[in-house]
Amino acid sequence: MASNGMQQMRGETAAEDPHKKMDFAQLPMGFKGTTVTEISAADYHNMTSVEFFKEFIRPGKPVKIKGGINHWRARRQWTDEYLRQKIGHEQCEIILSDNSQVFYFYSEKKKVKQTTVKDFLATYMTSTSGSKSTSQYLTQHALKASGKTTRLKSPLGGDIEYPKGTEFLDVDAVNLWMGPGGQVTPVHFDNNENFMCMVDGWKTFRLYEPSMSNYIYPVMHNTRTGVTSRIANLSETDFKNYPLSANLKPVFVDIGPGDMLYLPAYWWHQVTSKDRNAAVNFWFRSHSQLVDTIYESWIQGLPQTKWGLKMHAEYERYVEETGIKDELDVENEEAEKDSERRRRGLRRTEL
Repeated sequence: MASNGMQQMRGETAAEDPHKKMDFAQLPMGFKGTTVTEISAADYHNMTSVEFFKEFIRPGKPVKIKGGINHWRARRQWTDEYLRQKIGHEQCEIILSDNSQVFYFYSEKKKVKQTTVKDFLATYMTSTSGSKSTSQYLTQHALKASGKTTRLKSPLGGDIEYPKGTEFLDVDAVNLWMGPGGQVTPVHFDNNENFMCMVDGWKTFRLYEPSMSNYIYPVMHNTRTGVTSRIANLSETDFKNYPLSANLKPVFVDIGPGDMLYLPAYWWHQVTSKDRNAAVNFWFRSHSQLVDTIYESWIQGLPQTKWGLKMHAEYERYVEETGIKDELDVENEEAEKDSERRRRGLRRTEL
């Protein structure tokens, strides 16, 4: 696709890299590059699903679609009162944070509360950035029916739609996220293809391509999606304790009301939310061969430092205890069969 409307997001320079970077050249998707493309809603809607898939998803190229979801009914209807009427009775999990505004998902610092959407909506805006009270963040509230179906749960399902090009992927989850603003999600990566759609408010994504993993001081948790960093907030990096982080080259992307961001699997991201914000994200399985390839390549490429050796040992123990490779073989075979069935109705040209 050729587009005159494409722009590049802003990047940061960094100190000269004195360490050997990991070689990601053999990985099956792009995984390289320090810019994020921006296209207009018109460009996006003029593309076919096959064109969008070939241009961005298959090579793993992040892209911001300016105004890409402005046509959603959610953009016009999702007030707190509307959500209260439609899903106020549903149970949800709230992540809590103190004055630091950092919301932890994968550590012993994680604080959660079970409540209803109605109760959350009644109190979340009283805990604004800078308040002494505890801030609340509604995270990963499921909007998709359980199981392998792509069916969205009513009554909000008719207010949103699946992003273009995702017909060729297997959906993992569709989630609602809401907060009062000021919340910070620590740097991490997901092993899913991610489409973040802003219904209201703003989010700033601080992005790092996967080849920078060595410099983020990663910490693996007991899940292959749970990879975070020893550095709680990369905007306040301590170069004395984390000297390798001086080599990081972040790219900043702001997404506001009506915008959509496609973030490929394994891209590190730290997210700061602004104002009252409501977003929907779609997670899709990454290309099947990536899941174990990226982990093995990443772990083997870690420097022979104390923390690098520790991560290697943790990974080996994780593989042995969970039988993850056997599990992935089964998952990949099933996912590939299902993907092929879904493609038959759409594919008229060779992907």
